[in-house]
Amino acid sequence: MAAAAGPGAPLARSAGLDPARFADTHALLGLHLWLALVRLRAEGGAGKAISQALYENFSDDVEARVRAAGVRVRVGKWLSELERMFYGAATAYDRAVGAIPVGEGGGGGGDTAATPSPLPGGAPNAQAALTAALLRNAYGGDEARAGHAGALARYALRELACLSLTPSEAVVAGRVRFSWAGVAGGGEEEEAAAVVPKAAA
Repeated sequence: MAAAAGPGAPLARSAGLDPARFADTHALLGLHLWLALVRLRAEGGAGKAISQALYENFSDDVEARVRAAGVRVRVGKWLSELERMFYGAATAYDRAVGAIPVGEGGGGGGDTAATPSPLPGGAPNAQAALTAALLRNAYGGDEARAGHAGALARYALRELACLSLTPSEAVVAGRVRFSWAGVAGGGEEEEAAAVVPKAAA
């Protein structure tokens, strides 16, 4: 939350997103929820329970942010639309990295816990596919922002790889973190980050 919408919002700014814009914050938080849900799928029943709790927490936060943005009427309609947007984006990200085959559902919440977690980067053209999915879902399809979408896709794939190396005990206990250092948009090539477990000490 601090990296996406807090003071300075380093990840949002590095990814070319505006932390003061609800849609940008929602897209970035949704991406991180998806990252967590993908990893939790590998944890069986414990992962499913945590996924459900995490999604409910995310939903509560979305409602609080909608109300803080001044929405007072038809809140339920707004929340339903935002939920639809999250599931659509998460399904696109799943397909991009090979978490689900094209034609199947998925993308988050409790009903996808049986879906196998992808091998990070295992899908053919995962970088290009995830860049395209992020360009549509986080950048409104604006081709001028393809460099930022590519940088965010590299970051997400790196974090998926790190999460896959994080021990189950740490994941189930919530001892994980995201590292946005090195994210740079605009099409610059960034030095490959070492893949290391993200469990907190």
